[in-house]
Amino acid sequence: MIEQSGQTLDTERRSALLRTAMRLSMQDLPVIPLWARPLVYGLRNDVEWQPRPDGRPDGRDMRRRVR
Repeated sequence: MIEQSGQTLDTERRSALLRTAMRLSMQDLPVIPLWARPLVYGLRNDVEWQPRPDGRPDGRDMRRRVR
């Protein structure tokens, strides 16, 4: 479409080709995280807890460590 737009003299047709090409390219863009916020947690020594994959702390996942 981009090559075709370069060969088209009709400005309306060229604009339509470029809009279509832009729309298609935006639909195919991959999402690549360039930065991830580090998650830091603090626990007491008598608490056992494993963070969830989504990073949200949930008190129901915490257990008292038995010594």
